[in-house]
Amino acid sequence: MQAKSLSLDWQDWLERWDRQQSGHVPDREQRFQAMLDVLEVMLP
Repeated sequence: MQAKSLSLDWQDWLERWDRQQSGHVPDREQRFQAMLDVLEVMLP
């Protein structure tokens, strides 16, 4: 038996993951932005 070479399109995988997560977590991007805004204020 020969091992198959696994080649993934990582950009496509990431885009599909983001779409899937956005469907399950409302306002996902806004939540991330809020967390980053807090870190920016707290960490000079």
